[in-house]
Amino acid sequence: MKQFIILSFTFLIPLLSISQDLSGKWSGEIIQNNKPYDWDMEVNIIQNGYMLSGTSVYVQNDLNCYTSYKFEGSIKENIIEIKENEVIKVQFSPESGFTGSCLKRFRGSIKVDEIDNELTIVGIWDSTNTYDAINKKFMNGKCYPGTFKLTKSRIDNQTQKIKEEQITTTDSINYETIELNKKEVKLFTKDIKIKVWDRDVEDNDSINIYLNSKVLDSNLGLSNEGKFFDIELQLGENIIEIEALNIGTNPPNTSAVGIFADQKQYIIKLSASKGERDSLKIILD
Repeated sequence: MKQFIILSFTFLIPLLSISQDLSGKWSGEIIQNNKPYDWDMEVNIIQNGYMLSGTSVYVQNDLNCYTSYKFEGSIKENIIEIKENEVIKVQFSPESGFTGSCLKRFRGSIKVDEIDNELTIVGIWDSTNTYDAINKKFMNGKCYPGTFKLTKSRIDNQTQKIKEEQITTTDSINYETIELNKKEVKLFTKDIKIKVWDRDVEDNDSINIYLNSKVLDSNLGLSNEGKFFDIELQLGENIIEIEALNIGTNPPNTSAVGIFADQKQYIIKLSASKGERDSLKIILD
């Protein structure tokens, strides 16, 4: 019997009476009833008034399975509807036994955790039909339903803006800049910050970022301004990979990674064609 994982979804969320910004990264898991499968789940939502867009990512590291999709949606009368409309990537390993994905609907409610300052979406899901990942076409069929849970930090727009301004001014100005010709650097600091940006003309390049094979961010549009990430290194080798989702208007897909540690910013340049990856190594001694 073929096994299926997540392809796309629609979920309805009755909003609380207080207004909450849904924009940002939601992380959690999805569980399938009657099956020993659960997946790490990450949803990046962009809210523009009543309209929603973004990407969803599902990962099962033990079986080396990864799927990502784009979606669009809207908010009407306190109801959220989101539906994925484009496959970004579907990756299976031979030992996983998976052959396809499910179009899914999620239904849940938002809760506010004042103590941990988090928003949580908890609910159930079911499916409508499936996608054959081998032949790359949709087909009839359903998956066993299940449950899901997503959380994200409650950060209002003004607080987020202040944090980004502090990161930009503090980390970019006070650090000695060192450009590396090789794609490897040795550090002695476990908790570091990195910045990823388009090192050439800003031409709509978009990427996935991985840290030690785990998704750090997905479908990130590269800009000259860049985006910062706080990461924790493991002892020994750490691999940061940049996967090119497109080549923009000025090929190839070009990026730079700035590594901030010990009052220094190490800059490493990367590039890749569509669907390919380039990487760098950080050695924690």
